[in-house]
Amino acid sequence: MLVRVIAMDLPLWHRILVLEILRGFCVEARTLRILFQNFDLHPNNSNIVEGMVKALARVVSSVQ
Repeated sequence: MLVRVIAMDLPLWHRILVLEILRGFCVEARTLRILFQNFDLHPNNSNIVEGMVKALARVVSSVQ
C-alpha cells in the first residue's frame, strides 16, 4: 500500500509522489469519509485512514 512506501528506502521523488497522493485523499472530505466508513469502522478490515494519518504524522515529525 501507499503508506508502506513512505518507510521504504526509495528515491526522494518517489516518496514525495506518494505523499502527494495521500494528501489528495486527505483534502477530499468525501473520499476520506468513504474510506473510513468502508474500512476503519469494520473490525476485520485494515484501518486505511488511521494508517494514512500516522504515515503523514511520521513524515511531518521527521522533517527538520
